[in-house]
Amino acid sequence: MRVLFLFSFLISGLLLGQEKSGSTANYVRWVEGANQSSLDTAIGHFERADGRKLDLIGAVHIADKVYYEDLNQRFKNYDALLYEMVGGPVPKTSKERESRAKARDSSSLAWVGQLHETMQRTLALSSQMEEVDYTPNNFVHADVSLQKFQELKKQKQESFLGLMMKAMLVQADLEAQGKLAPQPDLIQLLALLIKGGSANDLKRIIGAQFDQIEALISGIEGPDGSVIIGERNKTALEVLAKEVSAGKKKLGIFYGAAHLPDMESRLLKAGWKKIGSTWLPAWTVK
Repeated sequence: MRVLFLFSFLISGLLLGQEKSGSTANYVRWVEGANQSSLDTAIGHFERADGRKLDLIGAVHIADKVYYEDLNQRFKNYDALLYEMVGGPVPKTSKERESRAKARDSSSLAWVGQLHETMQRTLALSSQMEEVDYTPNNFVHADVSLQKFQELKKQKQESFLGLMMKAMLVQADLEAQGKLAPQPDLIQLLALLIKGGSANDLKRIIGAQFDQIEALISGIEGPDGSVIIGERNKTALEVLAKEVSAGKKKLGIFYGAAHLPDMESRLLKAGWKKIGSTWLPAWTVK
């Protein structure tokens, strides 16, 4: 059951954390409170000796509307805001968006969008693609093309089914070591789905699993990196280097938070220094 959560969130872009062995990087947390609980994501703050500043901004692709409103205001403060989007920049016009949607619907990734929409409706959350304003001039695309994505998958002989099988093996190993807490109650979850249960109840069950999911993702990524995480991170940091060379001084990278621990590790090796974090509530549950 946990692997199904894991794989669904990873592929739809929802998965929010990855913590490698020996790393203190963490970009997601579930906070259980007496009156309100929340799924939080982090903004990691970095600086370089030359005075340049960089924020790694963990993205949640479905969240409370107010979360995206907050991000839209923050994004105005960057000289360059790098963002993820396999396939190319976010279309600026309705005609371009329609064309992109048709291409997506005819590709092997069509089910990803369908899964994303189903989760959004079920959990009563808003969509990143609908709420984030990608039109400002400081937004810079920093991801692979769809063709490049498929080429990399072929080179690494990586498939979605293969990743899921790997996740199952990692889960079995962690459970044998006693490092995973009990999984969600399947009967309870199915009852909520069939009876149209409270979105808050569903969010609480799913959100509480994210701390556990971090350990699973670490095993999936492995030392060689995956196309979904590692290879796309390389592309993002190549774009970052170009923006730095162009003279930009305050930069942000807005990426799915599953990418950020690996990205942080690469930044530290490249001479950036982490100076702190800011946490934002993405889902709130009362």
